[in-house]
Amino acid sequence: MNSELDKIFQKIIAVHLTNYFPTNGIIKTKFFTNPKTWFIDTIHFTLNQPISGELKRGTGQDLSWKNLKFVFLIPFHILYKESGDRLAGFEEEDTFFMGNIQIPKSSTIVIFNDGLEDVIKENIISKEEIASHIGKGQKIINKNIEGIEYIIYPKLGLKEINKKEFIVGVIEKKGYTTSGINFREISKKINLSSHHPDHWSWDLTHFKFSIDFFKEYANYFIQAILKLREAGYTYPIYYYDSFDGKRLFNFYTNRRNKYYDAKNKDFDPQKIMFTEEETLALKIFYESVYVDQDISRAKFQEPFDEARKILKIVPDRYYTSINVEIEEYKEVLRRIPKPLIALCPHLQEYLK
Repeated sequence: MNSELDKIFQKIIAVHLTNYFPTNGIIKTKFFTNPKTWFIDTIHFTLNQPISGELKRGTGQDLSWKNLKFVFLIPFHILYKESGDRLAGFEEEDTFFMGNIQIPKSSTIVIFNDGLEDVIKENIISKEEIASHIGKGQKIINKNIEGIEYIIYPKLGLKEINKKEFIVGVIEKKGYTTSGINFREISKKINLSSHHPDHWSWDLTHFKFSIDFFKEYANYFIQAILKLREAGYTYPIYYYDSFDGKRLFNFYTNRRNKYYDAKNKDFDPQKIMFTEEETLALKIFYESVYVDQDISRAKFQEPFDEARKILKIVPDRYYTSINVEIEEYKEVLRRIPKPLIALCPHLQEYLK
């Protein structure tokens, strides 16, 4: 790292909010912890301030300012020195690294009341030690263990602490500020995008969200056609349009036409009550049938198309997990009757 960058980075502290205390001093990615559940293999930070507004969603944590347990403050010049080869995005509100992060010396860990049990289990502090400090009237407990500073804020009484303001105060006391720092210019100097969706890890994460969504709605679709069968109807349901001829009914738009099932039996949409999820699933199937037309926005073919795309851009360490997800998705789709699968362009060949 050149001296100019080092000087700039010494003015920056990385801020990571979480409800998981790192065992062995390692902040672990969701993918590392549970690759079956999350395809998030990044650790995210804000710079010189906690995130503005609400905490970010999609992290796999039930995270809010109210229940927040831990905040990690890591001097960026040290973080970059130790993990800079894995820095993938640089932005004031979203700087992220690929893979796990070992918390270096000179870092600070702020522990709020909800996280006390976790740090007691990790032998950072004992219940007796906490009681002793409280007995002395100390609102904040400071400890330094192996070069890492711990700021412990046990809740005293019924008054809630403003956690965000507290973190801002800790950062300011350490001499960090956002004024006078042009984060966009820094991102150019280190040749990194400041926009997470530009990085392939975003596509990997989106693939997982997407395939989970379509697995769920494939099951809702199966549920919907069983409901039709129980009512004496055979899916698909059609109507006849003077311009397009025989057309699949999407269950979202009632065109006030006469409807027919696959056996030409009259069908009345008012006679069956579908759940909101089942109705959306029927619409997704409709768009999967007309996949080559402009009307198609969500389709059961989508996860296969996404998998093809990301397999070309992600490192091969993710291939196994992607293939496992695809095979599981195929098993769900194979429960859909074959004549219906045949109506969806390319879906049959994807399932081979």
